[in-house]
Amino acid sequence: MPAPDPATLIAQRGGLATTRELRRAGARWRDLTQAVRDGRLVRGRRGRYHLASVETHAVAAYRMSGVLSHRSAAVHHGWPVKHEPDRPEIIVPRNRKVSASDQRDHHVRWRRLEEGESGSGVTSHLRTVVDCARDLPFDEALAVADSALRAGQVGKQQLAVAAAGARGSGAVQLRRIARVADGRAANPFESVLRAICLDEGLDVVAQEQVVDHGLWAMADLVDASRRLVVEADGYEVHGTRRGFRKDVRRYTEMVVFGWTVLRFTWEDVMLQPDFVRWALRSWRRARDGRPVPAPPRMLARLR
Repeated sequence: MPAPDPATLIAQRGGLATTRELRRAGARWRDLTQAVRDGRLVRGRRGRYHLASVETHAVAAYRMSGVLSHRSAAVHHGWPVKHEPDRPEIIVPRNRKVSASDQRDHHVRWRRLEEGESGSGVTSHLRTVVDCARDLPFDEALAVADSALRAGQVGKQQLAVAAAGARGSGAVQLRRIARVADGRAANPFESVLRAICLDEGLDVVAQEQVVDHGLWAMADLVDASRRLVVEADGYEVHGTRRGFRKDVRRYTEMVVFGWTVLRFTWEDVMLQPDFVRWALRSWRRARDGRPVPAPPRMLARLR
């Protein structure tokens, strides 16, 4: 089996990854070194790698006398996101003229810059989370907020205060993000899965203990009232054969004690969310004794 491409692995992790994470995922040292030499990856401090496009986003913002914003700002702050933006996301002052070609090649928003942002070239930590919560889809915005809280660069109370005073476009979603954001989420993969669960009406909590008589286990997402565990099951998460065996036993024990365990891969969550939604809805239908519709892939095949 060929070794995975390091740049692809980093893109799947929202544009950032540590040496340890890449090695656990199967990346080879020589491939990492070559990717840096080719200019596809940049090696930062403390063994952290990021896509070279992060550098080009900052250059574009500087050239346009603007600042990095939204997902471009999040990646600049060191926060993994659901998907790195395909175009630099930039805020320019309201009176700034931007050429048609720059508007085509960049996602430009005309807004007021806060004090100090022009000098730093990027929106502040809090503003980055607020802007994403206002303007991005719920799952992407939640991934950014979770990453900011996990990094300790934005506080839960700080975000709640900002949301309480918000008005105008996106304020409702901002307040929802402030309410459910959780720094315990392990990564954007888990954040996006939690967003889907919340949209489907499940009361899931990140990194929660499953406790029963004779059972103690940590799970990615838990809806205790429904005795449901939802796992974001990355290929490399088990690490070793021993880790794989331990996780399989953990899943089996939870089922034996009456918990339902639903497991989803990165590809399911990030690339085929309709399947995840179908699985969650169908589990609830089956639980209520109602008929279960065919999975999306089967419906597509029947057409």
